[in-house]
Amino acid sequence: MTDTVWSFASGTIQVLVALVAVGTFVFYVVYERRARKTQLSAMYLQRYWEISDGLLTDPKGEQAHTHHVHRLLILTEDEFDAARSGLLDPNYWEKWHGWIAHPSQRETRFHNLGLVHAKPPDFEHLRECLGDPELKISSAHTWKQCPARQTI
Repeated sequence: MTDTVWSFASGTIQVLVALVAVGTFVFYVVYERRARKTQLSAMYLQRYWEISDGLLTDPKGEQAHTHHVHRLLILTEDEFDAARSGLLDPNYWEKWHGWIAHPSQRETRFHNLGLVHAKPPDFEHLRECLGDPELKISSAHTWKQCPARQTI
């Protein structure tokens, strides 16, 4: 009888150890994935501030300023690609997208596209997000509602 009890206890312990190991592995994988998303989001934010500093120091109308505008548009399009692929922290991207898509920013975004002589299909995701440039009114939308996300 005691052999049966010890055998049962030993088997139960082995199962519990295996469950703890699997749980630890799953936790590690989820943690690493979240950490990579946060790290990439932080890198995009750092790049934004570097470009923003250039926009503030170089006078409008100069080639250097236009170059920074172009870099900002490229960064924005890259972020759309990363977000569409699920590589960015969702909380970060939802806030950032809210700023990009806000109606008060729409005219500036279209001006910037014209400033760098961007023609379709250049910056396709940004254009999808902003909508038709001929429409003077645009409503704010979330990332879940964004036309640029819907084309995945």
